[in-house]
Amino acid sequence: MKKKKWINIQINDKYIKLKKKKNIVSRSYFKLKEINNYYHIIKKKDNIIDLGCSPGGWTQYLIKQKTGKIFSCDITPINKKIKTNFILGNICKKNIFNKIISKTNEYKINNILSDISPNISGIKEIDNPKFKIIIKTILNLCKIKLKKKEI
Repeated sequence: MKKKKWINIQINDKYIKLKKKKNIVSRSYFKLKEINNYYHIIKKKDNIIDLGCSPGGWTQYLIKQKTGKIFSCDITPINKKIKTNFILGNICKKNIFNKIISKTNEYKINNILSDISPNISGIKEIDNPKFKIIIKTILNLCKIKLKKKEI
């Protein structure tokens, strides 16, 4: 996309305007808000793990929804305005994965959200294995942290 066209899109984007007006750290805030308004996946007092959280739009939305504990993780620091239990690092690294497990041990986790994407090269033979590792790691975290509902 040409730079001038991209700038025009940014200037006219309603979510960019709303983000500035409402002091939101990123337009992804509105993406999660729309998802939750439609599917009602996030409830008050839910304890949530937010993966790939930087700059913090989803975490900021969760805070405003008055959820329970929020544990956020990313390889890039989260916006300093966002006050959360933040873990800096790559979830696919064993030490970071274990840090998330130990930090959340005393909490029943209700949801795990992920907006993780690896740096993309555009070469599927390189990119697909990266996605596969991320997906397997997140599924493993889900198996460990999300409890089945008793019938």
